[in-house]
Amino acid sequence: MHYQEKVDEIFKGMHRHRTLRTLFDCLSSEWESTTFEQKEKLLTKLLEVDETLVYFIEGYNYFYTKELANKAYVVEALPKSIRLLYLNVKDEKLKAQLLKIYCNFEEKEEH
Repeated sequence: MHYQEKVDEIFKGMHRHRTLRTLFDCLSSEWESTTFEQKEKLLTKLLEVDETLVYFIEGYNYFYTKELANKAYVVEALPKSIRLLYLNVKDEKLKAQLLKIYCNFEEKEEH
């Protein structure tokens, strides 16, 4: 199943941005359309299913680099967006996952 179909299923009309740019693209208008409190609720909702945040990030990354390659620039904001989420969410479990994801980005940049 495509990650966006899974997002549609999870949010069931509660949020209209199925691409998740509101969570992963701090340079987009979608990002600006939600507060950090709303972003935390969306992230929490994603974690209620049997997938990890990494699953959604990998789907997001694949979509913009392979399926919609003319918008590959979108994923360049991913590390900064994850960092901003980490700095602004309150749930400790969610913060731990975001920190781990952010550290993985940092490791990739070092190599």
